[in-house]
Amino acid sequence: MKSTLLFYLFFSLSICCFAQMNSVTGTIYDEDKNILADANVIVKNSKEGTITDKKGQFTLDVTPKDTLEISYLGFETKEIVVGDQKEITIILKSEWEKLDASIIVAEDYNRTIRCGFSWKVIYIEEEYNHVIIGTLFPNPSTNGLFQLQLDKTYTNIQIEVFNMNGQLIQTSTYTKLSKIPQIDLSTQAKGVYLIRTIVDGELLETKKAVKA
Repeated sequence: MKSTLLFYLFFSLSICCFAQMNSVTGTIYDEDKNILADANVIVKNSKEGTITDKKGQFTLDVTPKDTLEISYLGFETKEIVVGDQKEITIILKSEWEKLDASIIVAEDYNRTIRCGFSWKVIYIEEEYNHVIIGTLFPNPSTNGLFQLQLDKTYTNIQIEVFNMNGQLIQTSTYTKLSKIPQIDLSTQAKGVYLIRTIVDGELLETKKAVKA
């Protein structure tokens, strides 16, 4: 009798917990009501998350107690408690005024780099004497593992991974590489990451890695 009661109690609790899960949809805008595509939407303190589509929209399965953490490069990071909300409209505040409004021109390794920003636009211009081919695959990746395919073997390769807030979250260095470099984002939340690669002193074009 006791085991039967425990079974029903466990079964009831399981149904209750399952029933608490619900699907929430949302749209993310800036202050001028422009949609923000590829914004990161993460369930705080978990590995669950997604990115907004071309319409700035997302869908996630959450519980009422979950908190969504929304981030986008150049904008404030916002946290929203789900509660009983089914549809959420989120407006992110620009933080461009906190960036240094300067233009830097540097010349080294046979290249010229100019970087700075205009209103709500980051730009980086690089001029190379030759082009190094780099391909990231699979992209998107469901397990967070990416391979970097280069046009030839290099003596020294440095790979840096940034989140969409511009924070450096991972650095890897390879010397006298004998295999294809692997970028492991399996422990990171779903979203978009920026991959910066330097091979034998040459900077490659920054790649977007999408963990889906």
